[in-house]
Formats: sequence, structure tokens, C-alpha cells
Amino acid sequence: MDSIAKPLRALAEDAAWFAREKSLRLLHVVTTTDLRASVLEVVMGQEFHADNVSPFFLLEDAYGEEGRGWDLRAHRVREQHAARREALAKEGMALPALPAPRPERGDGLTAFAVLLGQVLDARCAPLEGALVVLAPTRMAAAREWQRELRVLLEAPKLAAVRWVVVELDTSSSGPLMDWLGARGLCVTCRVDDAALQAELARMVERAGSTSATAPGPAQTGAAWPRGVTPPARKGMPTPAPGALDEALRGAGVAPAIAGAPGRQIRQKVLLAAQALRQKKVDAIRLQREARDLCLESGLPREALLMELILASYLTHFGQPAKALEHYEDAYARAEREGLPQLAAQAQLGMGALYHLERKPELAAAAYVRGAECSRSAGEPLLAMEGYRLAGQAWADLGKGALATQAWRSALAVAEASSAQEVKASSVAETARALAALCRRHGLSAQAQSLEEQSLRLEEQGVLSAPGREVSR
Repeated sequence: MDSIAKPLRALAEDAAWFAREKSLRLLHVVTTTDLRASVLEVVMGQEFHADNVSPFFLLEDAYGEEGRGWDLRAHRVREQHAARREALAKEGMALPALPAPRPERGDGLTAFAVLLGQVLDARCAPLEGALVVLAPTRMAAAREWQRELRVLLEAPKLAAVRWVVVELDTSSSGPLMDWLGARGLCVTCRVDDAALQAELARMVERAGSTSATAPGPAQTGAAWPRGVTPPARKGMPTPAPGALDEALRGAGVAPAIAGAPGRQIRQKVLLAAQALRQKKVDAIRLQREARDLCLESGLPREALLMELILASYLTHFGQPAKALEHYEDAYARAEREGLPQLAAQAQLGMGALYHLERKPELAAAAYVRGAECSRSAGEPLLAMEGYRLAGQAWADLGKGALATQAWRSALAVAEASSAQEVKASSVAETARALAALCRRHGLSAQAQSLEEQSLRLEEQGVLSAPGREVSR
């Protein structure tokens, strides 16, 4: 879609200019959550620009009130340097290793700056300098962020380091960019909502006017010559009548999804989503019709998904009582149908709704039920999130024992999960919250252990032995 591609193309041009123009010290990009991953791809892709000879380092650690994250960033710099050494060694190039970590005088920022100086020294031809991409997933303490970035930019020993900062929604580095003047480049990468809506409207219109025999892309609204069907691929003959339905059943998919009901459902869902973005209450009617079509077509799982989306739309349009009814109906049906993952989503949705309604006890209970359903469904990420939210709700009520129980349950799920799942979760924040609770009750040793454990959870996705003892 051109409305999405256009801002990314503009960013690619500016990022390429930054890679080429060495007098620029900082590229500052403000983007949105939906474009963040693509923005980082575009920025990191400049490492392979023909005029670039600097190694890139991508650092996405959060910058918060409770911790600035410079120690974590230093750890990731070491990891990426080691990976680059290994890759270059396969090409016959010897990139020197970094000195072993050692305690540095001063704070984490000082240690990080010292490490970057070591990166500049550990080089081999044709590499020169370094480019650090700071893209914090969460931003707080904006003034301190500006101050620390300026310290890094002013450090004489880091003059060969260039920087890219990627922030979400709003800029927290305005004064810094004013100070840099011509040495800084600001870019805003956002989708033009009006253009996006126009493109979506055209897609929905095209999808609604296609025939049942049209190719798949045409049925989803993609541009396609009218009346043109692509020829069968060599070695892949057109399936006999009924064979497709049989194949779908064998894969656990209801044939109605690929037939006329599926096309009608898709169109209703697209129209409802478009109406929601345009803040039109028609979104509720269209989403309800999509749910009813699923029920009429014998699609219970899909009907449940439509019910959950309908509840979220009702919440969006300020109808919490009706939304709660739909969440409760979805939960009851999911239990009857033996679909614990959807039951979990219904309970987590109820928890969020109770939270918005300032009913923390009901929110905590719903979050716990959602977490338990998630464990039954084999969904550790949802389980960890549910227990974390329940613990936070109880902590806000001053019920430390219940908060501790919920947070320990989250850590227990993390202990039984893969490192990849743990890294993708918020369980490190859970460990920090439990540590803060321990400190308030004078349990300094346990708090220290949990804080160290939270760092290991973020870096390695594993619990340490001391952490396991504390979390029981």
C-alpha cells in the first residue's frame, strides 16, 4: 500500500543521505508503533550502504525512571561486536576482541562511553568509527535522556561515533537537536491516515465486487485485471471438485472459510475495521453481522474471535456494560467449546475493562483467571502477562500478599518457559516490581537478588538459582 510505503521511502532517502554525509552526527526519527519495525529495518539497512564503513549497533533497551539501561546496552554492544568478529573471521578478516569487562568508576553511562571508545580502537580495515542506533522501547525521564545523549555527543573520545535515535509518537530530543543545528537531521515517519483510509476503501470495494472464481489476491481487494485467472502451475493441477473441501477439513479448517460465507465475513470485518478508524459507530453493527455470519456458517471458533473483537469495539465507543456482556458470553462459549486460549483472551479483556472502570479487585480476579486459562492452553506469554497485571492491581490496592502470590506465579511460568518466550514477555518488569515490594518490607537481600534476576531475564531469558529460591 502506497500510503505505508511512501513515508518509508522518504526515510530511506534521508537515512541514505545520513550514511553518506559524515558531517552529520545524529539522525533523529520520530515514528509510530505500527511502523517501528520497518523503520528499524530501513535504518539498519544503511550499514550496507556503499559509502558506509562503520559498524552498526542496534540498542532497543527501555529508558525509564527506575533504570536508564546503559549496562544492558553495553552488554548488547559486546554481543554484537562478538557476532561481527565471527562473521568477519569467515571472510578472512581479523576484527580485534574487546577487552574483558571490568568495573568502571562512575555510573553506567560512563562505563558505556568507555566501551564505545574500546569499540573504536578494536577495528580492522576497512571499518572506521561506529554508528549506534538507540531505539528505546519505552521512554521516560526525557530531560535526563537529553542530558545523557549530549554527554555522549560531546565526549571528545567518541567523536568518531555517529548516532541514530528512533522514538515513538513524540520527540523528547528537541533541545538536543536545536543544540546540534546543522549537525543533526530530523525525520518524521508516519502514515497519512486520510490516504490510508482511501486505499482501504478502494480495497474493500474491489473485494466486494470480485466473483467467487477470482484469484485469492483479488478477493482480498488487491489490484487485479478483471476476468483474468492465472494459469495452473506446472505440476500443480487444478483440484477436483470437493478435493479442496476435503483438504481443508484434513487441516482442521472449516470449508466455509474458503467459500462464499468466508468472503462475506472478510468483507464485513474489513468494513468494520475501516469504520472504527473513521470513528463511525457502524463498526459495531458490521462486526456483529460478521459474528452472526460465523454462527450461521457453523464456524464456532471464528464466531468467538468476532465476539471478542465486537467487545473491544463496544469498549472503544464507550459502552462498557455491553462490552462486558459480550466478554462474559465469549468466555462461557469458549469453555463449552474447549477453547482455553480464547477463554483466556475473554478474561484478559474483562480485566482490562474492569481496570478502565476503576474496579481493581474485579480486574485482578479476571487477570488471574485469564492467566490460568493461558497456562491450560500452553500460552506462557499470556499467562505471564495476566499474572503481572493481577499483581499490579493488588499492589495498587495495598494487598502485598496477593500481589506477591501473583508475581511469583508469573516467575514460575517463566521458569518453565523457553528463553525466547521469556525475552518476549514482561516478566523482567514483574521481577522488578516484586523487588520493589521486598524493599518496602525491608527485605533488601531478596530485593537485590530479584533486581539481578530481572537483568538476567532481559539479557538471557533465564532465571538464576538465587532468583528461583526467592520466587518460591
